[in-house]
Amino acid sequence: MSERPASGKRTFLFEALQLGGLWALAVAQPIYDLIARDAAFLSAARLDRAGLLALVATCSAAIPAALYLLIAAVGLGGEKRRRGFLAATLALLTATLILQSFSKVSLVGPWVVTGAALVIAAALGVLFERSAITRSFVSILGCATVIVPALFLTSPGPRSVLLPAAPHGRPVEIAPVPLVLVVFDELPSHALIDENLDLRNDLFSTFGAFAAQAHWFRQTTTVAAHTNLAIPALLSGRYPPAERAAAPNLSTFPDNLFTLVAETHDIQARQQVSDLVPPRAKRPASESDGSATRLAADLVAVWLHRVLPTGWRGALPQVDSTWGGFWRAPGIFGA
Repeated sequence: MSERPASGKRTFLFEALQLGGLWALAVAQPIYDLIARDAAFLSAARLDRAGLLALVATCSAAIPAALYLLIAAVGLGGEKRRRGFLAATLALLTATLILQSFSKVSLVGPWVVTGAALVIAAALGVLFERSAITRSFVSILGCATVIVPALFLTSPGPRSVLLPAAPHGRPVEIAPVPLVLVVFDELPSHALIDENLDLRNDLFSTFGAFAAQAHWFRQTTTVAAHTNLAIPALLSGRYPPAERAAAPNLSTFPDNLFTLVAETHDIQARQQVSDLVPPRAKRPASESDGSATRLAADLVAVWLHRVLPTGWRGALPQVDSTWGGFWRAPGIFGA
């Protein structure tokens, strides 16, 4: 059996690297990966630069630091207790990391998958205690504490929040008359018309009355199948990026209807997914529904879908058909 590292600052450094590295890989990385792959979540949560940096600081630094302080507090009862609690914490993080590899296994029950992950983690824990090489390897994983959030912040979606683009065009002079734009999301026009492309006034009399005194372009359609791509295209007149990693915000669409009229109109906009209103423009308080508590709860739901075995996900809120508030409504992340 090899000797443990000397106590003091060196022990603190090694343990902090071990805990931080495993936390980054087991907890932070799955969350960052899902957000980076579908950056509309950032816009739906109304995360600006400060909010995004606060999220990363909390997830990658504050929580693991608090966890290490808890381990230190346990150490007040004796070094043996402290080392035991640290070993249990590292084993639990290792089991969580292993579960991510087994999460899609459906041939056996979730208890079997979880048990297998715990057994493997326990075996690795014994090896960790007995082998200096293993401890050194886990310490090297501490690099993930910096690498994981750095990769996340430099991915297209988060980068567009950190480094927002300025509008290219100049606001236009528009007479101060009311402008109203209403988008009926997921309402296909073919549901309103008959085989002759006429409105079905018997079923949709209000639409019929409106069309009778308006211009109706009955064969128009959106340029994308997803809301987070179709709405920005409608508001900007630009085709959306092909990849969903591009956030539907001002950085991706700096010139849009809101920026054009921001100098002459008070904007009252309700956006579910996009975030295209200039910061100086007015927006209703109800739009900023993304409190820190709700955001944290949503991230927990996303993380659990990524980690838990398939058999246990049925008890979780859906996270693949809306952009937030997963715990209070049927839930855009696929697990």
